[in-house]
Amino acid sequence: MDQLKTTTTTLAGGITIESKSGTMSTPPPATTANDVRIVTKAEYRGAALCLAEAFVSDDVARYFIDTPDRAHWTDAEKWDLHLSIMEYVVYAHCLKGLVTTVGPNYDCVALCSINGVPTRADVFNELTMAKLGCRMPPGKNMDDWCTILRSGLWRLKYRLSAEGKQRFFHEFLPLLHDTKHNVLAERDADSWYLV
Repeated sequence: MDQLKTTTTTLAGGITIESKSGTMSTPPPATTANDVRIVTKAEYRGAALCLAEAFVSDDVARYFIDTPDRAHWTDAEKWDLHLSIMEYVVYAHCLKGLVTTVGPNYDCVALCSINGVPTRADVFNELTMAKLGCRMPPGKNMDDWCTILRSGLWRLKYRLSAEGKQRFFHEFLPLLHDTKHNVLAERDADSWYLV
């Protein structure tokens, strides 16, 4: 039996966001194909599957999986790890911020980490700047221990190969941080960025 609590927030300019929280057996259908709705924690797998399919052959997403020390893995094993990574990231965004979708079958997913209620500008940025992807607002991140533990991101230490861990934790993450800081300089603290 579905037990949902509905919260409706009306933003400046008449934009209404309806959020459902609680437990449910199936995701709520969109009223029309163009409706934007907030994805609940109970639905994170559907949104993650959308993103995993969108980034299945993306070089960056595959960089941690397609390693020489996992050359013996089957495509199914690599897909499973790729999907798990997307699930961890989507769930972390459900915990810390905003995950939205358009369409009845997660035809479009946008992730954003924010505290509190999204502003009209937040919603506009999410819907127009990135239909698929994860965005972090100024000064926000999802790398606190509580979020890492609850989302499953901690499992990457055990699921990635030795080379995958090296690439993810010692190459990719520091490169993202340093590049953003060097390029944006004094604007770094006030910028949105694609995760």
